[in-house]
Formats: sequence, structure tokens, C-alpha cells
Amino acid sequence: MLSKLDLGNDEIGQTGAKYLAESLINNKVSVIQTLTILGLASNNIGNQGTKYLIDILNENKVNL
Repeated sequence: MLSKLDLGNDEIGQTGAKYLAESLINNKVSVIQTLTILGLASNNIGNQGTKYLIDILNENKVNL
């Protein structure tokens, strides 16, 4: 069970944030329901990357 994912300082950028959001959509039962910590510090994901992640987290009713 994945409960913590720390991608801090990995420079995933906006494109990486989009791919991460898409992977969370495709694995929502096995990942979203168990993922409680998502670390994205210093990744320069920008406004659009943030929006990708917020949209999927809101869609899956994750409590932040």
C-alpha cells in the first residue's frame, strides 16, 4: 500500500505533474484511497501543474 510519495526536488515540472495526475486517475482505487502524503516541494510545477493535481484530488474527494 502506497501511503507516502515524496517527489521533492525531482524537477518534475508541469508536464510531470500532468503525468502524475493521470497516473492517479488510472490507479484511483489502489493509490488515491491510500495516499495520505504527496511531497512536491521544489518541482516548479507551476499553476497549470497544480491545477492538474487539484482537479484529480477533488474528483476523488481526497481530504487535504
